[in-house]
Amino acid sequence: MGTLTAVESRGEGRAIAFAKDDIPDIASGDSLCVSGVCLTAEESDSGLMFAISPETLLRTRFREIEPGNQLNLERSLPANGRLGGHFVTGHVDGVGHLDDLVPQGDFVLATFSIPKSLAPFLVDKGSICVEGVSLTLVTPSGGQFSCALVPETLERTTLGLMKPGSSINVEVDILAKHVHAFLEHRQA
Repeated sequence: MGTLTAVESRGEGRAIAFAKDDIPDIASGDSLCVSGVCLTAEESDSGLMFAISPETLLRTRFREIEPGNQLNLERSLPANGRLGGHFVTGHVDGVGHLDDLVPQGDFVLATFSIPKSLAPFLVDKGSICVEGVSLTLVTPSGGQFSCALVPETLERTTLGLMKPGSSINVEVDILAKHVHAFLEHRQA
């Protein structure tokens, strides 16, 4: 996780900054996943800046972030890296909300709501990306689903800090999106 040090307007877009210590070994031009959104680093006097386009502001919760907020940070997977979750691109499909948290010993069952237009991509035991965190779906129904959050996820990501009502960036499974698009075009 990293803490936002600045949020600035840039025309119709924005720019956000993190202290260089939050993201060691990231240079200008490198990609970084910031709470599920693939952004490009720019050098600045105070640390690293990331430009956020108007399109990204429309599709993410980044229109409501402020200095001091903590966000999830993850480097891009190198071509020779080990894939430890599902395929995540950093291209957010929409904004949802955390509805409920139910403690289950060291675990938490989190229930989320997303736009109904994304509901067809939810499959029981399928994959979803919430705030840049790869999770397994449990009992999706309409635009709502649950995920079991393990202690490691609760400790190392912002999902452990969220409260019901918090906005979330959501990326549905890319393979499901491709199959859906293929079937739609095939029927046309």
